[in-house]
Amino acid sequence: RTDPSFDLIHGQVPSFSHRQTGNDDPGETLFSVWQVHLLTPSCDAPVVPMLSSEEKVAVSSAYHAVTEMSDDVERLFNQMPDISTYTDYLDMIECPMYLNLIQERLSNDYYSSMSSVIADFDLICDNALKYNEEESDIYELARQMRDKFVSLVT
Repeated sequence: RTDPSFDLIHGQVPSFSHRQTGNDDPGETLFSVWQVHLLTPSCDAPVVPMLSSEEKVAVSSAYHAVTEMSDDVERLFNQMPDISTYTDYLDMIECPMYLNLIQERLSNDYYSSMSSVIADFDLICDNALKYNEEESDIYELARQMRDKFVSLVT
């Protein structure tokens, strides 16, 4: 709710947070709990850690190097696999991750540390290794992507 005791992280309001229906106050703004910090009168707004400028450059450079490895990287890993085609994907993969989501998170200063970026990138690769057969080209490409990304950001 819009309330002076709430502070949005980075002042950003996700587009899904606005609601106007039925008996709701048309000026009411709803926020997800992970988007706000409760402030007490005795404290200042919390400092939210973010990647440094150097880390952002390193991640961006590594991200582009990985996407340029092969045309298959973007084709296979930019979006979540189509679950109407791969109907068992969500049965096997608990937490889908894909390159465009990492890029979106980078653009929105979502990441607080280099390890959190690496964890999301590892998740893409782990998911590909889990879902695909060890002998497949996708499996091998995921291994190569991980090796390249980690070598460039660490």
